[in-house]
Amino acid sequence: MEPILSKEEISDLLQAIRQGKVSLDGETSADTLPCEDINLFQLPRPAADKLKVPNFDIIVDSFARNYAVSLSNQLQRTISITRVKLQTLEFQNFFEKLPNPGAIGMLELPPLKQGALILFNPSLSFTLLEIMLGASSESETLKLNREPSTIELNVLKVIFNLACKDIDKAFSPVTELSTSLAKVESNPRLVSITEPDAEIIVCTLEVNIGKDKGEIRLLFPFMTLETLYEDLQNLLRIDSSSTTSWYDILAEEVKNMTANVVAQSGVIKLTVQDVLDMQVGDILKIDYDPNSPIKVLVENRPKFQAITGTHNGQKAISLTSVY
Repeated sequence: MEPILSKEEISDLLQAIRQGKVSLDGETSADTLPCEDINLFQLPRPAADKLKVPNFDIIVDSFARNYAVSLSNQLQRTISITRVKLQTLEFQNFFEKLPNPGAIGMLELPPLKQGALILFNPSLSFTLLEIMLGASSESETLKLNREPSTIELNVLKVIFNLACKDIDKAFSPVTELSTSLAKVESNPRLVSITEPDAEIIVCTLEVNIGKDKGEIRLLFPFMTLETLYEDLQNLLRIDSSSTTSWYDILAEEVKNMTANVVAQSGVIKLTVQDVLDMQVGDILKIDYDPNSPIKVLVENRPKFQAITGTHNGQKAISLTSVY
């Protein structure tokens, strides 16, 4: 039921109309902000939802650092790699927007079920080829806008194999991978790793080699990384129950170190001339009593005493006391 106005309210309303405070033709007042029509079925996704894999940027940054070092050592050039962006796209749509992807390496990531792709854009592909084939650092790189040939792709396999090791290093805090290069192609239709409409995580990296620049793209199916969701989410968390002190860590590492152990029966002091005068058949007397224990040296320091004997047909010593 519509509310009924009192006489005072009717009087105030009529006065407001006369003063122009209330519009009778439905026009927007000066205090109203302009608005646009919104289709609730076509709302864009928030920026936070574009990357559904937590802490994956840490894995990508770790790969970029390690791979830059590996390429620098392999090519004897100063190379830097930085992450540009991470985004979620559909597998088919990604390649539709990339007419010339360059060299594509298809990677297997056991124990993960689905593989991944690593792409070198044409600029980077031909820059790497020229360096591997002996181009001078002072010469200008040719700018070719074509697909790499089969021979050129085979040459680039060395660089792709380096990436496999660094991907394993980057994922080591989360899981143990055994990444390997399945094949290298230039045709995207020959390196399908997931369904055309499946979501993929695209990692774009910028590579600087002197004056030349290029791009590396890593493609991971979302379903592959989804299995590592909890491990990635806990990547930056520290479990207090499993933490140990530096003393405990060093003590455990020292146990794995090797040491030289020598069973010393006697010592002879000779001059350099005596050593030069030695001949085959000479007899050297040593200060050693066969019935007394011998010294056992650990890194040239006496630590134990032992007696000599045999064990299972081989010469052996039996420790008797601490020196």
